[in-house]
Amino acid sequence: MVAGKYLVTLSHGPQQALDAVDSLVELERNLVKRCAPSQGATCAQSPLDPPPTDSPFGEPGRDHFSDELRDGGRGPPMVAIPGGRFLMGCRAENNHRCGPSQGPLHYVQIPPFAISKYEVTFEDYDRYLHATGGSGRRDETDDEGWGRGNRPVINVLFEEAFAYIDWLSSQSGEHYRLPSESEWEYVARAGTDTAYSWGNEVGVNNANCLGCGSRWDYKTTAPVGSFNPNPWGVHDMHGNVLEMVQDCWFGDYRRAPNDGRARDAPWGVKIVNGRCFDRTVRGGAWNHHYRFTRASTRGWSTLERYGSVLGFRVARSPPVVDHATVPSGPRELRQEKRRR
Repeated sequence: MVAGKYLVTLSHGPQQALDAVDSLVELERNLVKRCAPSQGATCAQSPLDPPPTDSPFGEPGRDHFSDELRDGGRGPPMVAIPGGRFLMGCRAENNHRCGPSQGPLHYVQIPPFAISKYEVTFEDYDRYLHATGGSGRRDETDDEGWGRGNRPVINVLFEEAFAYIDWLSSQSGEHYRLPSESEWEYVARAGTDTAYSWGNEVGVNNANCLGCGSRWDYKTTAPVGSFNPNPWGVHDMHGNVLEMVQDCWFGDYRRAPNDGRARDAPWGVKIVNGRCFDRTVRGGAWNHHYRFTRASTRGWSTLERYGSVLGFRVARSPPVVDHATVPSGPRELRQEKRRR
């Protein structure tokens, strides 16, 4: 699909458009029970899975926070995400066709983390540009004439997103990053196993995409938070803008990590400035058919592409406790332990 200034591809190689290839995942029908969005994080767990673990950021799905920045401002609103295990990939239920890039189905264990409640907005990004004197490529990001403020930032390169995240980490003293692809899908599903966090059908006015039934469909981005949040309190995981994730692009999930980590560059791929050139994007955009906004849909872009369909949101890791600096008893006892 062509959008904005560049082509952002939604499938790898010649597999384009609707990716009309039947998936070999019928076994999944017998592995996963159906969950209503209101059932929350525990529904999609298999009987042998441990329950979702508490988040160090607060009560998952309810506690929102924003970090204080050194310049006196505040970081983007963040949502506590519980740790847990989920089945990642496309499910061939309800007559949905799964492309080869969306499998094989596999379980992933996700540690607790936090993710931004909304996609990063122009307001967020402009504050960074003004604080740093511009991104180097330009002093202001093109909004296509749609407005700035609380609309998702668009027309940014991956490297510019990384630069914003580095600035946010420096300003807050915390470890911000892009979410991994598995973290992204885990949050998009929010404890459900349906095509969207609200069910298997796109419905009306649940998201911004072609056929989603919103006032912005196939016209512009929507201001963040224009639609109801998912069961974990996160907005706009389906549609509005494609979202960058940390992973390099792989054509499928074979040999994918099962612990929530992002996938690094495979051997032999193009590397630019220490980063893989081909990148993964998720979520679909305002001008994409609703089929491409499902939780399992994957896409790819490159370090050189930007456009009116591409944005990002941030994740934050829990603080790392340095046990070597944590007192374990009276000073004399600690000194004695070191001597031993």
